[in-house]
Amino acid sequence: MRIKASKDQATHMEVRVPSALSNPYLVAATTIGAGLLGLKHERELIPAGSGPKEDDPRYAKLPTEIYDALDAFESDMALREMLGDEFVRVYLAMKRQEASRLRDEIPQAETNEYFELY
Repeated sequence: MRIKASKDQATHMEVRVPSALSNPYLVAATTIGAGLLGLKHERELIPAGSGPKEDDPRYAKLPTEIYDALDAFESDMALREMLGDEFVRVYLAMKRQEASRLRDEIPQAETNEYFELY
């Protein structure tokens, strides 16, 4: 999310979709949930930065591996409460099983096609 603060009526908020592979409903739910948690806990916005956020030490680094991301999601008790424990439990089980299956079964055609791109 980003606030485009022009200090007038043109000030607006942008939601930058993280990936075309993401579930848009889960993105919407977690974005709204995070915003509600920020309001509930009266969190302050940090001052605007310049340059890539990946290079800015004020921002926590996001996980780069699926298992690390799932562990971080599981340990976020506030978001877990917001989304519901049953949803989180089922989602984590499904994604961990999916990640394990895909890790062990990447077809050679996919490796040949995408390995050089990433």
